[in-house]
Amino acid sequence: MITLEFDFYNQFLHEGSPFYNDLRKLGNKNSFNIWVHENFRRFKVINKFREVVPSSKTLKELREKNYVHHAGQCHYSAKALCILLNNCDYVTGFIRCSNLEFPIITHSFNLLNGKLTDITRLDENFKVIQTYYFPLSHEYFGVVIPKSFVNNFKEETFSVYSMNPLINEWYINQTDKTLGL
Repeated sequence: MITLEFDFYNQFLHEGSPFYNDLRKLGNKNSFNIWVHENFRRFKVINKFREVVPSSKTLKELREKNYVHHAGQCHYSAKALCILLNNCDYVTGFIRCSNLEFPIITHSFNLLNGKLTDITRLDENFKVIQTYYFPLSHEYFGVVIPKSFVNNFKEETFSVYSMNPLINEWYINQTDKTLGL
């Protein structure tokens, strides 16, 4: 469960630096924290990375579309999958981990045909990462950013393998609509 008392703004800035530095431009951390509380949802708890890796058919399709995998680059990878695959949504948020000093880690992942998919659970050779590096269980939280919005960042995603999580841009997009701007 996401609690309103948790300071996501500062956690994202601290844990996710430099990728979340644009949040500083928002000015009102309380509004951001309320927005996270109201818009992020819990997607899944996993106990094995194998539960969320893409199928071999999906990996083959990605290779055919010239996807370049950068192990550990979740924001880039999740945006790339969203852009390249049909029925794929981009989700940005965080995972809550058991047994870590810092239990919340900023993270992006996908919903592929409605199923949570996390290609960053694969190494540079598309093999499942050994979980002894990452204590499990992992609980996935986030907000879905539609493909139509992510496509606006296609060039930056592929030209520089952008690690911009798009949380700042999506927050502004959604709050400007709420305010009628």
